[in-house]
Amino acid sequence: MNLKALNLSKTFDELEYIFKDLSLEIKAGDLIFIKGKSGSGKTLFLKSLCLLTDFQEGKIFWGDKEVDGADVPHFRSEVHFLNQFPTPFQGTVLDYIKVPFSFNLNKKKHLDLEELNSFLKDLHLKEDFLKKRVPHLSGGEKQLLKIIRSLLLHPKGLLLDEPTSSMDEEMKKRAEELILKKKERFIIWVTHDEAQIQRNSKTFYHFPTLKSEVLA
Repeated sequence: MNLKALNLSKTFDELEYIFKDLSLEIKAGDLIFIKGKSGSGKTLFLKSLCLLTDFQEGKIFWGDKEVDGADVPHFRSEVHFLNQFPTPFQGTVLDYIKVPFSFNLNKKKHLDLEELNSFLKDLHLKEDFLKKRVPHLSGGEKQLLKIIRSLLLHPKGLLLDEPTSSMDEEMKKRAEELILKKKERFIIWVTHDEAQIQRNSKTFYHFPTLKSEVLA
């Protein structure tokens, strides 16, 4: 399935444009890094792509169909937005992972504990990580937890807003490998980390022009 944004524009108080007439198409297996100045609207652009915020002009297409109204919840179950600030949660890591599997939209999905343990192994985490309480985790561990939960739901696309910004370099590299392990999904990844781009692509889209550039 392709995700296509056509002429997206978002304004501040319907007066000043945050971004204007942005178009982008991404298909299964594509990886796009987006880089730009802080405050330029990158996060709002990602949120617009999955209709988590209103935009004043433009359209979003999932496959050949415009996403609107009753289509939105199902679309969001297939295209996940992950920001850099995980939602507060008081229970254990395993409790946190289980939550979305109870939603009606995910009733056909089940938590694969074997896959979960495989993820922990890839990330060099012990099984007792699942028993830790979420408030006691570091910022990087909380980001990692959000990534693990999303990947266990097998989305068709990921919209990532600096999802590894609080991780140390070793954890960051392991997280990148886990995210990129499945080649079938598309990924749009906002980052300020040029080393991260170099490791995985070397090419990025400059925001807000969305012109492709190559790191030196």
